[in-house]
Amino acid sequence: MRGRDWAGASASIILGIIFVAAAIGKFLVSNQLLATEIHLQMFMTPELVALVSNTVPWIELILGLLLVTGIVSRLAAALSLPLIAGFLFTNSWLIAHGLAYEPCGCLGVVEKLLKVKLSTLDSLVFDIVLLALVAIILGCYPGRFLRTRPWFLKGQV
Repeated sequence: MRGRDWAGASASIILGIIFVAAAIGKFLVSNQLLATEIHLQMFMTPELVALVSNTVPWIELILGLLLVTGIVSRLAAALSLPLIAGFLFTNSWLIAHGLAYEPCGCLGVVEKLLKVKLSTLDSLVFDIVLLALVAIILGCYPGRFLRTRPWFLKGQV
């Protein structure tokens, strides 16, 4: 594998691990409202907040597993763009309404395990990093766009 291929595969694994960790962190606090959910209620109906809160961890988990395993990584990265755009919009909206330093809770229990507290502003910066990882995957991942064979198996095409 060339350096460019390694960059794409590494970005895929990193983004996948982030998504899986965020999903698991949210699943483990499913009986509590995350700070993000409380803030979402400022511009969404309670029903829509519930829908988003229940589906986002599943989407993160599925996309994360696809990215880590290398199965249709470019497609998974492309499908993560609307998710990341939603994160960017939400955090930008909250910052614009004076909540830049409020805790985000975006990673659920993982934040406590890592002993970090992401603010909304920190989370926005983190989302920009996620966007950069997607760009690296889309531009550098080895093989074709709809490749179903993981990168780590021999016979790359």
